[in-house]
Amino acid sequence: MTNRRRECDAYYTPEWCVHRLMDAMHLCSGVWYEPCAGHGAIVKAVSSWHKKRRFQEANIRWVTNDIDPSGIDERMEANPLGRNIVSDYLIQEPGDPVFGSVNSVITNPPYILAFEVIKKTFDCFHDANIVMLLRICFLASIKRQSFLCRHVPDIYVLPNRPSFTYDGQGQYDYAWFVWKKDQKNKRSGRISILDTTPIQDRKNNK
Repeated sequence: MTNRRRECDAYYTPEWCVHRLMDAMHLCSGVWYEPCAGHGAIVKAVSSWHKKRRFQEANIRWVTNDIDPSGIDERMEANPLGRNIVSDYLIQEPGDPVFGSVNSVITNPPYILAFEVIKKTFDCFHDANIVMLLRICFLASIKRQSFLCRHVPDIYVLPNRPSFTYDGQGQYDYAWFVWKKDQKNKRSGRISILDTTPIQDRKNNK
């Protein structure tokens, strides 16, 4: 029996994946944009990372977007002071005023649209950091070879495989792909191995 993918490719990011990235990398405060936000998992995870470490949440102002309206209430709860949009990110106009103020874009894009999301983000956000959660095998592709040779990311490898069904047992290797705003056209990148996460923290971790 073939496993069917969820509607809107709704596989939400486990909290611990965001926490491992935040442990290892600093992104400047300001406006952060989540273009494929689902129910707001990444927004919630960034907030909980600050709370667990008793850090005051840096001056982060969120803009969230998703094509699926079903998660808008949760996004509004997670981001009550920010802007929460329901739209197709891939057809948003680059002239949208929100794009000019964004410091960082962070998302876990739908697998089948990941390359399109990345290219759209490069087109719209020239002065922002771009952070994407992707399968490591995203690097190995004839289709993407030309783009990746011109825009080599830094790679932050998750040594534990994420489970998007929250049972702690993932099938694929993942990493955070990071293009810093002033280093998007570099021809070489850095690989960092993130900390491991105990199995009990990976199970039922939404």
